[in-house]
Amino acid sequence: MNIFNKPLKNVDLHDIEALIETKIEENLWLDYKRVLNLKDESSKNDLINDVAAFSNTDGGFLIYGIEEQGACPTVINGIEINNFDQLKRQLQSLLVSRVEPSITNCDFKQILVKDNYFILIIRIPKSWNSPHRVTYRDSDFYFRQSGKNALMDVYQIKNSFLSNAYLHEKIKVFIDDRIQSISQGNDPVNISKGPKIVLHIIPTNPFGRDEKIDILRFYNNHQYVPPLSHGGTFNNFINLDGLVTTNIKTIYSYMQFFRNGAIEACDLINNSSNKIPLKIGENIRIAVECYLKAYELLNITPPLYISIAMLDAKDYQLGLPDDAYEDEKREIKRNHIFFSILHENGIPETQKAPKILRPLFELFFNLFGIKDNLFYDRNGNWNQK
Repeated sequence: MNIFNKPLKNVDLHDIEALIETKIEENLWLDYKRVLNLKDESSKNDLINDVAAFSNTDGGFLIYGIEEQGACPTVINGIEINNFDQLKRQLQSLLVSRVEPSITNCDFKQILVKDNYFILIIRIPKSWNSPHRVTYRDSDFYFRQSGKNALMDVYQIKNSFLSNAYLHEKIKVFIDDRIQSISQGNDPVNISKGPKIVLHIIPTNPFGRDEKIDILRFYNNHQYVPPLSHGGTFNNFINLDGLVTTNIKTIYSYMQFFRNGAIEACDLINNSSNKIPLKIGENIRIAVECYLKAYELLNITPPLYISIAMLDAKDYQLGLPDDAYEDEKREIKRNHIFFSILHENGIPETQKAPKILRPLFELFFNLFGIKDNLFYDRNGNWNQK
């Protein structure tokens, strides 16, 4: 396994040495750099050009601390890093202030070589908000070509805008089609009639490239692909679309892992009181944490398009105590409700799912007329009891 198909956090010095041993040359996805000097404007601008070019093309890796000869890596020297967190902040600041739209979803890793010298790896995902232009001079757009950066022409810039518009429309059509199928009873497990909550997570890669993932690796690893509600026991099966996991006995919840990387999780709201239980928030949080781990195993990274739909839930209220938020809470006034976010950035390991889901849950409570996000405390930390 090499750096291209393993999580960045698992890349080590052996992987870097393998690049030299196997003579992996600079290419569309890889560039070697001997030094990084953030006190030099030319060095900073080269970094900005590189990141923008990778982002505008197909993503890739910048590796600092490696000498190369004729595009082939030769020696690992490392670069001096005294404060990695401070260095990351400097790099992130450059990519916000000197690129438009700003690039905020790069990942960084340092690997010790000796003493205070490290390999610095910057992983740049393909952007679905491209084209990005560098702003330190006359609005140049760069892309990767034959292992080098090149200026985009007018046709390429226009095509980049159109490609991203097409992807967003493709995602919208996919979700609309799935919601319609579920509302008509055409879901993979013939779930009972009644109000439902439906979660969709769509990674722009591989979905945007029409690539297929290996869903069979999760066939006996239920912990990565649970339905929203399950009571601790699962059942699963393969269908034409991919892998389905359900709760056992009466089926009221399922998760469909599509071969294109999309995830669909549906839960039947099974009560007679016309109340949406608050526990659905905790169910979604736990499930999304599992799904993110599955994506990590597949080396799938943001951007992620995440949506929640409430189906057949007209006249339902949120399951709060009768005297809570009496002046705010209200019933759902439409039969089907849909809201979504596009999550582009990497998230620290701590509270990964809650941080991603927070803006979505804010919309969830707004739907019921409540301005507060009751799943979080004042500091933005998950707080559902």
